[in-house]
Amino acid sequence: RAADDAQDLAGCGLVLKRFPEVLGARLQGMELVNVVDRDNGLLCDVADPASLARSWGAALNDHTLREHIAGRGRERFTARFSESATVAAYLDLYQQLVRRYA
Repeated sequence: RAADDAQDLAGCGLVLKRFPEVLGARLQGMELVNVVDRDNGLLCDVADPASLARSWGAALNDHTLREHIAGRGRERFTARFSESATVAAYLDLYQQLVRRYA
């Protein structure tokens, strides 16, 4: 399904179907995509292979953490990108444009 494929690619990180974590770097702007370390993703330090290895190690070795991150990621994705959320966002945009230019 297209929705499954999109979900697999969401989140400024690497998301795989059978390994549903988001792994991203701690960069300025990560707050814009709302990746919260050990809640809905795993963050590692930029240009720090040891930090990357620790994050992958946590993902590989902690089943509970993986399930938690996967669930939170699905919640966030559904809330932001479901059909109803997308339609609501477009309706809001159109209403703003009408108010501004009508």
